[in-house]
Amino acid sequence: MAASKRVLVACVAENTPRFHHEVTYLFKSLRYLGGRLADAQAIAYFVDSVNAEVTATLAALNVAVQIVDRLDERCLHANKIQMLEDTADYDYLVALDTDIVIARDFSAQLIGHSIAAKPADSDPLTHAEWKTLFGHFNLPLPETRFLTSFNLSLTIPYFNSGVLVIPRIWVSPLRTLWREYTGRLLDAYGELAPLEKHRFFTDQIALSLALARGEIPFRELPLEMNFPIHYPVHDALEPTRIEPLLLHHHHVWSDSTNLPDCHYENINQDIRRIHTVLSSQPGA
Repeated sequence: MAASKRVLVACVAENTPRFHHEVTYLFKSLRYLGGRLADAQAIAYFVDSVNAEVTATLAALNVAVQIVDRLDERCLHANKIQMLEDTADYDYLVALDTDIVIARDFSAQLIGHSIAAKPADSDPLTHAEWKTLFGHFNLPLPETRFLTSFNLSLTIPYFNSGVLVIPRIWVSPLRTLWREYTGRLLDAYGELAPLEKHRFFTDQIALSLALARGEIPFRELPLEMNFPIHYPVHDALEPTRIEPLLLHHHHVWSDSTNLPDCHYENINQDIRRIHTVLSSQPGA
C-alpha cells in the first residue's frame, strides 16, 4: 500500500462547463471521502485551455492545473493519454476519467508492480474481430481471459480505461505505446472497415494492443474500483453486497449537481452519503 504522498491522482478534461463540474466533483470526493488518500498529489489536465475560475476552485482543493495539447482530433478519448506525463514524483499514478467519483478509501488497491484495471463492462468486438485486429498488427492474441461486468462474457485483456492504477515504472512505456497504437488504429480503420463501427472505443482497444506489444504486466481490479451506476451489472457479481470504492457515472447526472440513483439501494445509499458530505463543504 502506497503512502498518500507517493500517489498522484490525475484526470484530463475539456474546458467546458460539464467538465468543470465533473472535475471539481471528482477532486472534492477525493479530498473529503478518500480516507488515507485524501491528501494525495492531484493534477487536472485541461486540453488547450482552462478558465481562471476553475483553476482557482481546484487550487482551493490543492489540485494543480496543467494545460496539454489535444492528442488526436480523430479521438477525443485519446486525450487521457496526456495524463501519463512522467514529471511528478510518485510511486503510483491513478489515472481517472472525469466521470469518476470517490466513494471511500481505495489505498489498499495501490499495490504491486503491474498496471491494474477493471475488465470492461462489455466487449464490443467478437473473438474473430480481436483475432483479425491483433493479426493486422502482427501481435499474438492474448491467451488470458476475463469476464465482462454486464453479461459475464469472456473477453481478452480489454479494460475500461476510466480507472487505471499505473506503477511509476510503467508510466512512460505505456504512454509511448498507447499513443502509438491509438494513432495506428485510427489510421488502420480504412483497412479494417468492419471494425470502424467500434471507433468510440478506440482508446480502450489501443490500450489492449499497447499492453500486448510492450508485454506490460497487468492485473484485474475488482468491480468495487470501477462500479458503473448507469446500467445493471450481472447478478452473479452480487452488486447488492458491494461497497464501492469508485463510482463511474458515465456523465449521467440527475440534475446539474447530483448523481442519479442507480439500480441498487446499497449503492444509492452511498450516492446519498456522497451528496451529503460534499454539499456541506465550501464551494458546494
